[in-house]
Amino acid sequence: MRSTARTLFLITFLVEMPGGLALFAVSRDIAERDLGGPGSGSVLELGWIGGVNALMLGAFSLISGRLSDRFGRARLMYCGQAALILGLIGCLVFEYGDPLYLPAFWLLGASLGLLYAPLIAWLSQDPDANELRGGIHRSLILFCVSWNLGFFAASMSGGYLFLSGRRAPLALALALSLINVALLVFTVRRERTRSSSPQPQRSALSVQKQVLSGGFAILAWIANTSGTFAWSMVIYLLPALMVKLHYDPDEHGSMVAATRVVVIFVYCVMYFTRFWHHRFVTSAAMQLLAIAGLLTIATADTRPQLVTGMLIAAPLMGYNYFSSLYYSTSSIDHTKGAASGIHEGTIALGFGAGSILGGFFGVRVGPHLDWLGDLAAQRAPYILGASVIAAALVLQAIYFLLRVQPMRRRVMAASESAELATATSD
Repeated sequence: MRSTARTLFLITFLVEMPGGLALFAVSRDIAERDLGGPGSGSVLELGWIGGVNALMLGAFSLISGRLSDRFGRARLMYCGQAALILGLIGCLVFEYGDPLYLPAFWLLGASLGLLYAPLIAWLSQDPDANELRGGIHRSLILFCVSWNLGFFAASMSGGYLFLSGRRAPLALALALSLINVALLVFTVRRERTRSSSPQPQRSALSVQKQVLSGGFAILAWIANTSGTFAWSMVIYLLPALMVKLHYDPDEHGSMVAATRVVVIFVYCVMYFTRFWHHRFVTSAAMQLLAIAGLLTIATADTRPQLVTGMLIAAPLMGYNYFSSLYYSTSSIDHTKGAASGIHEGTIALGFGAGSILGGFFGVRVGPHLDWLGDLAAQRAPYILGASVIAAALVLQAIYFLLRVQPMRRRVMAASESAELATATSD
């Protein structure tokens, strides 16, 4: 693999870890303030604040993907790194309640949107990084592992650093971001972005498979949106439940970090296997598993129950992200930056909508769900998340049966005919 590709994976890690540290520090800080009185105010606050952050990420992913195709990957990443540093400085200097505190936090979401779409596109241009295994680029799995390791490190270290105050995780995030700027400058000077290699002529069967991937990409986008909608409860709203259950920041961080281990494991399984390619049943199974996990979180009274629920729900995030990225990049004939932006944008849309609506649902509906106990306001969003996944799964099943399954049968028939023709000629 080229040294540039290896450096880009390190840059990915140093993008995600500062972003994860800031997210943990800000959300935990807001949760511990218990805004709006006992019980539910912090859920609503965490929901709309985190939701705007995610929507900023999605909007700027769509923008930066297309702009990076026109103006170059490095220029957009420089803008993203500058925005990340400014946002971290704002969160360090200001306190919650200051007029510039939340805009600084939301700037962090925009910065990740500016960074990730061109970063994915840049990685996919390196021919040595794109060695295939089972039809999957090696850069795809390594990128996924890199950013998840960054989030894992942020969750683990953020919880312990938060014990020294909310500014400790932010200070580490700023230091890492400054290092990443130097690394990015070094990488750009060593090797300017190269144009993509000429694409080989596709056979008729290859084109049909590309069309099939397009159908599965739509299914993946629906699953991705509903999955991130539900998982946003864990990312943005879980701090409220953790504080009410009297879990320390280090315990909170360790639990979230454990889910990333599961996600990385799912990535590796999907990279080394092909049984899930163009199969709806595997996606449906993962979504049903996530529903069970979210319901477990909603009713958990002990640490083992809460951790079990999180670990049961976590595989869906790994499966959805990897399959969506795979189908998107193998089916869309747009430029790489635009495709990367669409992929990241649909994820952020789910996170943003889930965080905002989850917080509102917890405040307005939660108190009426007596069977969830005294912490109904903090538990109710996970019921909403499970319901959204279930509704989206029904929608996917209908689309699969009406549109994708007939297409899949035609491609399989064409593939069998091609194999028979090859065997006959031999």
